[in-house]
Amino acid sequence: MRHNLSVRSIAHSKQIAAYYVGSQLGRIIKTLHILRYIDDRPFRRRILFQLNRQELRHKLGRRVHHGDRGEIRSPLRQGQEEQLGVLGLALNSIVHWNAVYMEETVRQLSEAGTPPLPADIARLSPISWRHINFLGRYDFSVPDAVANGGLRPLRQPNSEWDF
Repeated sequence: MRHNLSVRSIAHSKQIAAYYVGSQLGRIIKTLHILRYIDDRPFRRRILFQLNRQELRHKLGRRVHHGDRGEIRSPLRQGQEEQLGVLGLALNSIVHWNAVYMEETVRQLSEAGTPPLPADIARLSPISWRHINFLGRYDFSVPDAVANGGLRPLRQPNSEWDF
């Protein structure tokens, strides 16, 4: 029996050593990240840019989930997960829709001989919603062109929905 205890204590001490090494490695990586953040201005700008995009996603989520003042009120975990799942589906649908039409816009501009600059394309984000009717009446009829695999026509820049 004594032999088993020593084997267990050796295994336990190896686990503690592995945990310690892992935690120290994590500290080194975090320190290197912080030093790079302090020293590298373009790196800070990229992080800020990503944070702003993530905040836009949260803002869109709050806009989509306007019922109950945007609060998840289900007392059961399953109900909360269902509400979050549906919210995620709605957000992903909006982002996908926008991405498809942004790609079509870039394609049409390129075909017309005025391709967007790569720097402009890099700043595009499919997280936008000014064109979405969150409240009111909806029409779910599908035009023939869309039913046959096409896209709805793009609005012209002088339309009332101009961003």
